[in-house]
Formats: sequence, C-alpha cells, structure tokens
Amino acid sequence: YSQKMVKSSLQSGAFKYIVALCLLYPGSAIFTINPTNVTTCLGSPAVFSCVTDVSLTINWLINGQQPLSPPPTTLLTPGPGAQSTLSVTATSELNGASVQCYYTPSVLLPSIASTPAYLSVQAPPSAPTNLITTALNATSVLLAWGPPS
Repeated sequence: YSQKMVKSSLQSGAFKYIVALCLLYPGSAIFTINPTNVTTCLGSPAVFSCVTDVSLTINWLINGQQPLSPPPTTLLTPGPGAQSTLSVTATSELNGASVQCYYTPSVLLPSIASTPAYLSVQAPPSAPTNLITTALNATSVLLAWGPPS
C-alpha cells in the first residue's frame, strides 16, 4: 500500500484511515507459540497453550465455540507478551475437536486466531485375557497374557 492510499483514506474519514492502517500493519500481536495437537485418554486432562508477543487477553475456541468452563488462564510472560492455557477433560464428544486461541485487537477489528490444534481422545484398552504368572525367583515374576477379546 502506498502513502497515497493512506492520504486519500484520511480525507475520506477516520474509519477508513483506521482500516488502511490495519491493512498496512496487520495484527498488532502475533502468536509466537500456537497450540499443538494433544492425544490423551478418555477422562484425562487435555492441556493447550499459546503465547503472544504482546500483553493482551487471550480467549479460546473449541470447534468454533467458546468453552463454558473451566475458564482459560492468561499469564503475563516476562517482558512483553501473554501466555494462556486451556485445560479440558477429554470426552468422547471432544474427540477430533479443533482448538484455537484468539484475541480481539479492538472493537473495530475482527478477532485474530491461532492455527488450530486437534484433540484426539483414546478409549482405555480392554482387559487382557489368559493371564499367566510364572515365578522366576523370590522377588520376580513373569507375566504373560493374551489379547483382549
């Protein structure tokens, strides 16, 4: 974008000037650490985190919706920046869920979201069959088993 565009936007009103500046300087903050994929067992906690390069409030989306609870925690990092952590209990409904952190730079601008991370929820394994124990010595045993049925 050229200075000519900014100048003409100024003449057209303050709102257009703000839009032109946002186009010139997109996103006052960036995510320096995006959330990463998490694989966990059913009923276990799944923890996602992200970090920005400036201090601001970070919010979270699960499948495009804000989680109702628990609320995410936002911590200021040493120096400029903010870190936010979201912990949810892994349920079968959340298997394959998309998780993103985002912030809203101002009321005039749209929210800026991180790249999505995904939650993979695994069911606990079935019990083994045909357990066989063999004593090796006074303090050790050998345990063998068959696959779950």
